[in-house]
Amino acid sequence: MTYALSFGPEFFRDERDSGVPTLTRRPTSVAQALANLSNETWSRLAREVFHCAPQHLDVEAVLSKIEDTNTCLNLDSHVQVAIDPDGNFTVLVYDCNGA
Repeated sequence: MTYALSFGPEFFRDERDSGVPTLTRRPTSVAQALANLSNETWSRLAREVFHCAPQHLDVEAVLSKIEDTNTCLNLDSHVQVAIDPDGNFTVLVYDCNGA
């Protein structure tokens, strides 16, 4: 079962991200989760979903795609957020309270 993304703006980009998401083991925003993607996964995402070279893909474009896709696989922490409509690429976002 899938769900629509019904979260506030801080779920997508935490105000602490201040423009450049930080690397963290337990991302609490989608932007942080994207920053944690491996170079290999980022390259595959660029080629397979955005049809571009990885260096031409930015976080804002991926966030926009996630908003258009509007799908997550669960509603409790850690939320698995679909990047593409087929669900081939996902990121995990943890509860900011450490759940």
